[in-house]
Amino acid sequence: MKRCLRFLATSAALLGAVSFVRPRARGGEALLWLPKLLAGALVPVSGLSGALAALAGAARRDWVSAGIGALAVGLAAKLAGDIPDVDRALAALPERAGPSDGPERKGAAAPPRPRVWRDLAIGRSAAGGELRADLWPPAGGAPSGIGIVYAHGSAWRVGDKDKGTRTFFRRLSAQGHLVLDVAYTLWPRATLPQMVAEVNRAILWLKEHGYEYGARADRVVLMGGSAGGHLVLLAAYAPDQPAFRPEGVSGDTSVRGVVAFYPPVDLAAMQGESGGDSSRQLDRVSRAVAEQLFAIRDEAGRRRVSADILAEMLGGSPAEVPDTYRLLSPSAYAGAGSPPTLLLQGTDDVFGMAPDVRRMHESLCAAGVPAVLLEFPHTEHAFDIILPAISPVSRASTRAVERFLAWLR
Repeated sequence: MKRCLRFLATSAALLGAVSFVRPRARGGEALLWLPKLLAGALVPVSGLSGALAALAGAARRDWVSAGIGALAVGLAAKLAGDIPDVDRALAALPERAGPSDGPERKGAAAPPRPRVWRDLAIGRSAAGGELRADLWPPAGGAPSGIGIVYAHGSAWRVGDKDKGTRTFFRRLSAQGHLVLDVAYTLWPRATLPQMVAEVNRAILWLKEHGYEYGARADRVVLMGGSAGGHLVLLAAYAPDQPAFRPEGVSGDTSVRGVVAFYPPVDLAAMQGESGGDSSRQLDRVSRAVAEQLFAIRDEAGRRRVSADILAEMLGGSPAEVPDTYRLLSPSAYAGAGSPPTLLLQGTDDVFGMAPDVRRMHESLCAAGVPAVLLEFPHTEHAFDIILPAISPVSRASTRAVERFLAWLR
């Protein structure tokens, strides 16, 4: 029994401690990325396990188990306590003039399961086929009028719609929002400007057809994570950029607001201004991890690994093609005229995006744009899609999105 107690207490304490580890080497950060993601999501589990071990240890006068269990409880409490006050942060948004649709509606504790329309064809893709999306209509009650275009992450090269987002979309749907989850074309079948053009095509489709599901053309909101966050920020901040216009269609692609989870906002800074030796570039270990995570398959089905993902997609380093990096960096467009923005970022992001996101937020605020940046301490990249039903950080970010959408209404 003593061994079991000590194993339980030690496991809980180690799980809680992982989140506080920040290696100096980028390779160490890459290796700890998944453990830190799981540790952050499992805070309720580590806290409860530590409490049980502490109580059982005290009852059996096993003070070692009790002490380690108490340490686990303290670590879990620290992690939960460091999550920013979402309501306070969103309360800083300015008062909106004009009538609203009534008070904010709370999401149900167990949101109803909406009927989802899978693989709708919403236009032509950059590769010449059909651009597909899943449509999550409002589930029960009156529609909010808000239509959301969502773009997934995974480095513009891998991944797909409907990956880790069902809990999130189900909750948004329960609050009366319409969600269009877009399967934009990945590299190398599409360039980054073509991906943004596909987001704009989705905006136009939603403005034309959203009324059928209770969404209004003047209440389209963009949302995305990581690479998807990058794409939606470009679409939101540069609606008149010719390089981002979809071929064969026209119309107003301006939006009501934009939400971005841990987005790349300054590609030159992310890559390293010189494209060579830079303290911000991934070292060998982290680069190898990224290569394996974001490897693609060639036409013969063989895995294709890139030595430099961004340079390969953009055609060179920042020194070689500076205009391309500027064209594709949301921070270059952030300023007066940008729509209201919610940015959600982990401070321990393995890709080092936090400083760039912080600077862009400062630029938005200086230009008078209603913008909120929520930084989650001890939190890694992709925090919102790992065990979202129990993860304190994921739940807090969802609450922030709910408050932001209510404010936009």
